[in-house]
Amino acid sequence: MKLKKCNYYIEENDYYRVFDNQKINSFIIDKEDKQLVEKYYWFKSHNGYWISASNYSNNHCYIRLHRLLLGAKQGEYV
Repeated sequence: MKLKKCNYYIEENDYYRVFDNQKINSFIIDKEDKQLVEKYYWFKSHNGYWISASNYSNNHCYIRLHRLLLGAKQGEYV
């Protein structure tokens, strides 16, 4: 049986801890960022970045969590 791709959110004090599908790896976000982050399924890449895959105009691309949270534009150095 294939696991459903989803993240798990646990509210702690003034932030959320977000776990991957296996509930092994996690990252922390501010409460005000939850609505933005929960639109995507996040996983840890082989080089340690939290990323989400999307299919934009039939081109497979990745969104990095830190770039999303900072609102970085394409080509902008973060």
